[in-house]
Amino acid sequence: MQVSVATPQDCREIVNILCENYLKETVFTGMTYDHAMTVKKVYEWLISGSCLVVQDKSKIIGLCVVEIGNTFYVEPEADIAMFYIMPEYRATEASRLIRDAAIEFAKTKGAALIYSLSGSGISDRNDNLYCNLWRKAGLKKLGTCMIGVLNG
Repeated sequence: MQVSVATPQDCREIVNILCENYLKETVFTGMTYDHAMTVKKVYEWLISGSCLVVQDKSKIIGLCVVEIGNTFYVEPEADIAMFYIMPEYRATEASRLIRDAAIEFAKTKGAALIYSLSGSGISDRNDNLYCNLWRKAGLKKLGTCMIGVLNG
């Protein structure tokens, strides 16, 4: 397995992973899916150079979006805006490889800290596994992530 920065040529494959896997697994019911918006968002990640992919041979099996920016501090911060590994690869080294690459990517961009405000959106078990993945890299839990669908 190898990790690299995704290119615009990866757009279709990443969109397919999100549509065929991630969106079917997440617990956000009541939301209306828009394919064009998904393509636009993925393309924005690709153009900005913030999307990493992990591949098994030539197949993309996961992605991690590392958005670098500033909020209230002079030093840049790295936000893990999206992290997804296809279900059949979750028991492999794919998650660790892309996590480590995301940390190195953030360092090369001058980020002073890295954080993820998202849970998996899939299940409590996957949320715990995701938190443990980042704890093993030295991140600490700070607060919690809450979400609710507001459809009337």
